[in-house]
Amino acid sequence: MRRPAFYLVASVVIVQMLMAAGVLFGCFARPDPRCTGDKASDLLNNIIVQTFALYAAEKVSHKDDKQV
Repeated sequence: MRRPAFYLVASVVIVQMLMAAGVLFGCFARPDPRCTGDKASDLLNNIIVQTFALYAAEKVSHKDDKQV
């Protein structure tokens, strides 16, 4: 069960990174006064927070496995 969960989480993170890359590319390719970078910054911040939370959860689950 761990491997499918890992692949699911990895695919979600990859899709989020592709979305962030698309936003950044769109802001640089077509200068638009509405594109200030705040939304891209928020999106990247959310991705980083989710990644660290998933890493911490994985560490705790491995710690629990070793204690059993």
